[in-house]
Amino acid sequence: MSDNLTGDSKVMLDAAPAVAAWGPDRLDCFVRGRDGRMYHIYRAGKDWSGWDDRGGLITSAPAVASRDTGKLDCFARGRDGHMYQMYYDGGWSGWEDRGGIITSAPAVASWGPDRLDCFARGLNGHLYHIYRAGKDWSDWEDLGGIITSAPAVASWGPNRLDCFVRGQDGHMHQIYYDNGDWSGWSDRGGIITSSPAVASWGTNRLDCFARGADSHMYHMYWAGGWSGWEDKGGIITSSPAVASRDTGKLDCFARGRDGHMYQMYYDGGWSGWEDRGGILGSDPSAGQNLPGSRVFSAGKPMNAGNVTCNSATVVCHQDGRWQFSGSLHNSSTFVGDNYAVGFVFGALGHGAILYGGLGAELSGPAVNAEPSKSGVDPWIAANWGQVANGTAHFALRVGPNWASLLPYVAEALKKYGPQLVSLVGA
Repeated sequence: MSDNLTGDSKVMLDAAPAVAAWGPDRLDCFVRGRDGRMYHIYRAGKDWSGWDDRGGLITSAPAVASRDTGKLDCFARGRDGHMYQMYYDGGWSGWEDRGGIITSAPAVASWGPDRLDCFARGLNGHLYHIYRAGKDWSDWEDLGGIITSAPAVASWGPNRLDCFVRGQDGHMHQIYYDNGDWSGWSDRGGIITSSPAVASWGTNRLDCFARGADSHMYHMYWAGGWSGWEDKGGIITSSPAVASRDTGKLDCFARGRDGHMYQMYYDGGWSGWEDRGGILGSDPSAGQNLPGSRVFSAGKPMNAGNVTCNSATVVCHQDGRWQFSGSLHNSSTFVGDNYAVGFVFGALGHGAILYGGLGAELSGPAVNAEPSKSGVDPWIAANWGQVANGTAHFALRVGPNWASLLPYVAEALKKYGPQLVSLVGA
């Protein structure tokens, strides 16, 4: 074993790592590999193991929590948009379907033995929650909000959960659960360009991390009151991940510009960034087992002028049904920008464009839009093998006249295929 993680040609990901600790000096890290499988590496004491293939075909960064010593529960989105679980309790289980149609990586926390609380973004951009108490799972519940990132969650005590997300304004927002009641949403500020991460090392303590506009990692903590945001440096190209393995200790991980995983830790003071190796950077390849539905999401926000498309998602089903949705924010005080946003399936040359207005007044407050369309297209059903095993590309254009935008978006998408076949109109 070594104190440095070595590269593996399969262990490549386009999302953040996940990390949990079940006791002092124990860390378990999980990533999605370029083959779509989940991989695991752990630290026991000062030594790191090699990478372990945990299988599956996952389409998001994984999430992990420990509900007791020697136990791990991992979650990820599958190719059908459902949330899947794999757990360790003396040995590894297989993957189990926990349902839902989620459009982000899940998040999970545990406030005690046999309690798990999972969160993810739904098709409508809201935060959704499902929990396990004992051996039984609840149904998914809608907690509202319009969120533009995967959520993060931590628990600092029994019957307490603190969830964090990025909002449409780019700020970090918080909602918490305390002894049976959910709070409203609170704005925690900052301008963050990734999903947040959060950990707790004890009662009434929370440590939050996110990537800033300059690609540095930023830190904010709660200890009876909120600190300001502090710059922890680095140039990171993923959302961070964080875990606490003991009181007063934090371990943060993120992908660097060279594709390696980097670690920064707190133990009475902050370390510098340390290279933990790996090769973290390519898209996952598709497998051969066809799911009944497939979720495609834009991997990062798209910007055009003063308009940001924070999320763009299309869900296709084997019977030809489809749903296309997005979330746009106009940061200009001069309203009048119109938009066209579209997608196309890889080199198949088949997709859709949505368009509309973000306001018609000469000036006024910023205007948001949540375009969505749905329908049935026989082409999807007839070509399901290509759709299920393919990729999707997204494009955004804004301007004063939406009609003039359509050829520009179509042209941007055409480079991925011979033609754009529109599924929707206005």
